[in-house]
Amino acid sequence: MEKKDQIEKRKSLRKKKQIQLKLGELQIQNKKLQAEQEKYANQFLMAVKHLSSEQQERAKLTKRLEQQEEYTKKILQILTTIEKEFTERIELLEYKNQLRSTNFIYEWKTEELPDWFFYPQIRSKEETIQDIVENRKSLARFGDGEFAIMFGKERAAFQCGGEKLRQRLLEVLQEKQDSLLIGIANHYGSLKKFTEKAADDIRAYMTEEVRKEHLSVLDSNRVYEDAYITRPYALYQDNQTDDPKERFTALQTIWRDREVIFVEGEKTRMGAGNSLFDCAKSRQRVLCPAEHAFSRYEEVLAYLLTLSKEKLYLLALGPMATVLAADLAKRGFQAIDIGHLDLEYEWYQIGAGGPANVPYKYNNEFPGGRETLDFSDMQYEQEILQRFL
Repeated sequence: MEKKDQIEKRKSLRKKKQIQLKLGELQIQNKKLQAEQEKYANQFLMAVKHLSSEQQERAKLTKRLEQQEEYTKKILQILTTIEKEFTERIELLEYKNQLRSTNFIYEWKTEELPDWFFYPQIRSKEETIQDIVENRKSLARFGDGEFAIMFGKERAAFQCGGEKLRQRLLEVLQEKQDSLLIGIANHYGSLKKFTEKAADDIRAYMTEEVRKEHLSVLDSNRVYEDAYITRPYALYQDNQTDDPKERFTALQTIWRDREVIFVEGEKTRMGAGNSLFDCAKSRQRVLCPAEHAFSRYEEVLAYLLTLSKEKLYLLALGPMATVLAADLAKRGFQAIDIGHLDLEYEWYQIGAGGPANVPYKYNNEFPGGRETLDFSDMQYEQEILQRFL
């Protein structure tokens, strides 16, 4: 019995050792597995990190590519703009060169002048002012707007033409009364006294067709006045010198110590806010429609004929002023068509060097200038004699 127990005991010990060995082997294998697992886990983490880094790099590259595309677009836009501006400048230069080439024979009086052409005789501004002051002459002026209406072309948006106005302008241009001076713009020959822009604008207007039209109604034997007498500032190269001041001062002798009546558009407001007419003895106003005033012509003329012939009438009504100056002169009044003179003085005061916006004065030569701000001034209101609105 004792021997059998010992045998069982030895069997149990052997089995226990076997189990311990097996457990040892399992522990060793487990450690190996843990090491492998840790190795693979590290490899996985490294792979994930590497992948994340690649994604970040890819994102950076994508962003750089997008930026480069954006820069490329901007560069292309800039190049397109430069090309467009360059093309426009080239076209403008070619256009100006063509204008200057076409007008060269007239500006420099070459031997190649066509048979139909002649240079109208135009007096100096100084002679005109002297005649107006000393002999109390009236002045009717003809510019591009008046010539356009005479030849059936609507250029002045503020004054529709019509057959009656066309006929009246033709009559006035050919009028020969001692008390009336006829002014035409002195731009048939040399343009060197004008600014480059003004000269090119004149060249663009004075086509061969227009020259023929003008000369067909002008008299080669007549002496005209310079219609630009009321344009002493913006057109000239010397507009940044003291010369415009001298021209304005010379013009002021016309109304110095005179009783003046302005006949103007309701938004013209001559002399309001400036000193141009301060040397006049007194000022009164007759207001007419700002646009298409000729529709009220007969009423305006009839009213003016009831007023004093001793007063000086200064007119600013576009083409209507040309006709009105002549009709008043026939009846013993002195009337001067002064056009844009007041605006020229405003531009001179601010040193604009050309047309500029004067918010409370009607200006058909400046973008948006036909729309004016409201104007309120007690003295101005007291000067108004009559309104035709």
